[in-house]
Formats: sequence, structure tokens, C-alpha cells
Amino acid sequence: MDSHPTQLWIGSEGKLHADTPPWTGVGAYGISYRALTPKPDECSNLLVPVCISASHSAYGSLRMEPVYMMLAQTAGTAATMAVEQEVSVQKVPYRVLQTRLVEDGLLIDPKAKKK
Repeated sequence: MDSHPTQLWIGSEGKLHADTPPWTGVGAYGISYRALTPKPDECSNLLVPVCISASHSAYGSLRMEPVYMMLAQTAGTAATMAVEQEVSVQKVPYRVLQTRLVEDGLLIDPKAKKK
């Protein structure tokens, strides 16, 4: 987890407080492919694996290098598929993309057995 407080204040007891809660850890979670793409009417050929749409708290846990590497692999594979199929990045069939990513060794489901 890499989260930095956005607000600091001194409480009535004189202690410094931050708006960052104590992190207890979470299990693996999915990131939607839609978080990498703009709305179709905004742009049809853009994938953004680094500045994805997420809350401040969520972004603190996903902005780690391994996550960025997986998002970049997803974006690169999706871009290739969009060009090959002559469709916008939003029209890339997710199930086909998912199958290709798994074949390439990307861990999509942390509970799945690796082949």
C-alpha cells in the first residue's frame, strides 16, 4: 500500500491526525478493463494503464510496479487486438482479451492454478 495523507490536523488533545486510515490489508481484487479506457465518445484509440479511474484510496494500492506491469500488458495486448480487428479499444471483446492474457501468463484470477 502506498498512500499518503491529503489532510493533516491537530486534534483537541494536541495529537497530529491524518486522513489515512490504518491499513490492515486486503486480498487480491480485480480491476475493470473499463478503468483503462475513456468513454467511447471521448476517444476510441486510447488506453491509460497508469492514470486509471480510481478513488484516492484504491489508487494507493494499485500504483505498485507489479500492478502497473499487468495493466501495461493488458493495454498493449488490447491495443494490438483493436488494430488487428479494426475496432475501437472499447469494442475489444473482453473474454477474448482475457483468454489471450491468460495464455501469455498474466495472472487474472489469483485463485486459479498456474499451468
